[in-house]
Order: sequence, then C-alpha cells, then structure tokens
Amino acid sequence: AADAGRALIVAGQNQRALQWLTITTRRAASKDEQAAALSLWALARLAGIDSPIVPWETARLNGWVASELARDAKQSADKAISLYVLFESLGDSIPANAWTRFFAAVEKRPITNVEDPTIAATAFAHGYAARSAASFDRVGETVLQSVLAFTAADPGGAPLSALDATIEALVSVGLDPEARTLALEAAVARGI
Repeated sequence: AADAGRALIVAGQNQRALQWLTITTRRAASKDEQAAALSLWALARLAGIDSPIVPWETARLNGWVASELARDAKQSADKAISLYVLFESLGDSIPANAWTRFFAAVEKRPITNVEDPTIAATAFAHGYAARSAASFDRVGETVLQSVLAFTAADPGGAPLSALDATIEALVSVGLDPEARTLALEAAVARGI
C-alpha cells in the first residue's frame, strides 16, 4: 500500500494517493508499517494534499526522523535536513524543539551530501536571484532564475540553500503547485 501511495503522490494523483495513505495509516501495526505511513505523510505534506489525515504535527515529524534514524543511519541526517528545509520553504514551520531533537539525534552522524562548490555557488546565486525577483513580483524572472538554479544539478542534487530560496520564491509569486512539485521531486530524488 505504501509503494502504491508513493507512486500516486509522485504522479500527482493526490486523491487516489490519499486513499492509500488512509489504508497505510490505519493498518500501521509494525514499526516498518508505521515508518511507511510516516514516509507517505511526509510526501503528502510536500505535495499539498489537504486532508485531516495529513495534518502538520510535530509528533509525526519526530516519528519520521526516528524511523529514518533507525532504518538508515548512514543517510538519515541528509534526508532529515532535506525534509526540514523543504517543509520550511513551503511554509510548514519546524518548531525549535524539533530542530533541537534533530540535532541531538544526528550529532554523531555525518552529513554525507557534500556539495560541489561550483554547482553550489551557481545554484545558490540563481536561487537567491529568484527570491529577489519574487520580492518585486516579477513572475517571469522568478521562473527563469528558478530554472537556471537547476541547470548544473537536478533538484535531488541541488544545494538545500538553492532549493529553499527557489521554492520560497515560487510560492511568493503564486506558483504554489509548481513549488510543491519541485519540493516533491527533490524529496524523492533524495530518498525521502
């Protein structure tokens, strides 16, 4: 059920994905099933699925982080920081205590996603140019700079700073569905 829900979310079939999310959440008895339900919850939040079953809850976020840390210690820090940044850029505010709990949990785990400085600088510059254009409500320039931010790396390999700036810029000029699609693509490419 979790794989079907994930595929439907990625395909933009949100209403059908919501049915699988409901099934996965209700049947989550084992730790693996609970982790699958939390993973679907995270993707559903990024996709903007509006439902009582997909509320913004710190407890779910903490549960997702805990399940990732238990499942994949090597990449859990990368995934968690990516998800936090994507949530924040779409307007879901991560409470300070969740950040504190995250840093305590990953303190001894390395961040393995080290960015190429050239790609990072280029993407960062275009991401912040998109944010600047959005502040003046220049939609076309915002879109152009957003596209240019990902010419050197796809959303999965782009620096988090560029993703954050670009997604926020797209949201601020009214392109929320496009921003959510970008966030969802980045999340899936990063293994979330």
